[in-house]
Amino acid sequence: MPVRYRAPATAYAFERPPWALWALLFAGLLVAGVLLAWAAQPAATFWQRALAVALLLVATLTLSGFWRRWAGGVLLWNGECWALQAQHLSHAVGQVAEPVVLEVGLDGGSWLWLKARKRPVKQGLWKGETGVVWLYLSQRRSPVQWGDLRRAVYSPAVSLAKQG
Repeated sequence: MPVRYRAPATAYAFERPPWALWALLFAGLLVAGVLLAWAAQPAATFWQRALAVALLLVATLTLSGFWRRWAGGVLLWNGECWALQAQHLSHAVGQVAEPVVLEVGLDGGSWLWLKARKRPVKQGLWKGETGVVWLYLSQRRSPVQWGDLRRAVYSPAVSLAKQG
């Protein structure tokens, strides 16, 4: 493929999707309703009620942890490889851009759900972590750059030396 068709270098900012908070709140209310209905049964013992409260606390902490760890930042493409400069990650140290490999989870045309996996490195942003971050990218964030981003996501990486 000629160089003129290569995806240009791009930096695309992303953040938590606006619907994510509502989805997590809905899930939390659903779990709370089920646990409270179970604990409110007349035949429920003290231990069943205590277990329901403990499970509700665990569910609340888990859902709030999902929200706090939801990545935001900048996805960088230099024509050869991807890098992620993340915020809101518990393991992020400063504003270091870490190399990642992207996989498309879902493509809605005007939005992308991407899986960013760490490249094999021994230290840095991903040390001791699972090495996977899910990113929600929306055309609304930057309509001008959306085409460049989509071309980069679906283009094969080519060494900059080969591009001439």
